[in-house]
Amino acid sequence: MKQKQKLVILGIGFAGLYTYRSMPKKVRKNFDITLVDKNNYFVFTPLIHEVATGSLNRSHVIEPIRSLIGDDAQFIESSIKRINTQEKTVELEHQTISYDVLVLALGAVNNFFNIEGAQEYCLSLKTLKDAQIIKNKILAVLEEANQKHDEDERKKLLSFSIVGAGPTGVELAGELAEWLFETATKEYTQIKESEITLNLINSDEFPLKHFERHFQENTQKILTNLGVNIINNTKVVKVESDSLTTSGGQKIPSHTTIWSAGVKANPVSVMPEPEAERGRILVDKNLRIKSGEDVFVLGDIAGAHWHDESMLPMLAQVAKEQGEYIGKNIESLLGRKSVKPFEYREKGRLVSLGNHKALAKIGPFHFSGFIAWFMWRTIYLFNFASWPKRLQIMLDWTINFFRNRDLSKID
Repeated sequence: MKQKQKLVILGIGFAGLYTYRSMPKKVRKNFDITLVDKNNYFVFTPLIHEVATGSLNRSHVIEPIRSLIGDDAQFIESSIKRINTQEKTVELEHQTISYDVLVLALGAVNNFFNIEGAQEYCLSLKTLKDAQIIKNKILAVLEEANQKHDEDERKKLLSFSIVGAGPTGVELAGELAEWLFETATKEYTQIKESEITLNLINSDEFPLKHFERHFQENTQKILTNLGVNIINNTKVVKVESDSLTTSGGQKIPSHTTIWSAGVKANPVSVMPEPEAERGRILVDKNLRIKSGEDVFVLGDIAGAHWHDESMLPMLAQVAKEQGEYIGKNIESLLGRKSVKPFEYREKGRLVSLGNHKALAKIGPFHFSGFIAWFMWRTIYLFNFASWPKRLQIMLDWTINFFRNRDLSKID
């Protein structure tokens, strides 16, 4: 009997999970499959900003990895120490495993660009733990401010800033504006709307740098109407515990600062060191590492180029499509059969802006307001891996029409 090839998938985000789930069952039977991740759950990252702002229960945006895989695979919860592509081994925390075929999909981490104080004083929104920290910090600030009798002290406490106006920063700003200016002012009787400042600091001319001008202008208008103070063409050069300093020398009060100004590929030790660009491992047209035909690199750590030769963006949509491509074609790729190169096809752009508003572009069509918000909800809902989670999220969103955000801290 022919021995099965060992397929190891490192990182169970969108790219890693959809590599496995897109493999036909008859193909999976030909492999001894092992999935490895430092967490035992898959996180639906596009919605963690709603966990951070009390719209969603944290347990509803995660799914246990073991419940998402069949009996044709095993899962190991572990961080990855190093990879040796010559010996075909992966060193984990407590063991070393071997592979015949490797899928490397370890995602991204925050990029603070060596800005003084940024990593020390900023909160971030990259993981579920980050969302928990943000929610608890804001709730603590609101409770403290509500007990202050001096208006100036309340204003200092109630100064919030988001650095970076990409999709994460913009969506967080919309949700946080609704929480602070609507929910908080109702629930905390000492806090007045005029005492709250929410800055969105953006280094470019408009928010959403890589989007069409239509998106940018509408985003700025909607967020401004929600109470967000958008500061464009401004770079942060220093972060302190209670303020930000800009490149122009301006000092902006900020008791709570959230960093969403960029991410970088998750650093991983690979020997021999592969060819890379801006920290991302370069791949060929089939997402194969250039120095080894048995290693595929997907998602945020992959240096895959678009049709205009720029690197593909670090988006869940890209990672999912790459995972589906490898999963469906892995048998042919390993059999050296001719396979069409991976080509990313953007299905559309969706941005949620809080208060039941959103912007959407599907093909040539643009949508805004409640219709776009409903589309955003529906599309994300059906991207969850299992029906139970879809129903839980649907129930949360329905209940949110009739109640305020959940203002309980997350233990």
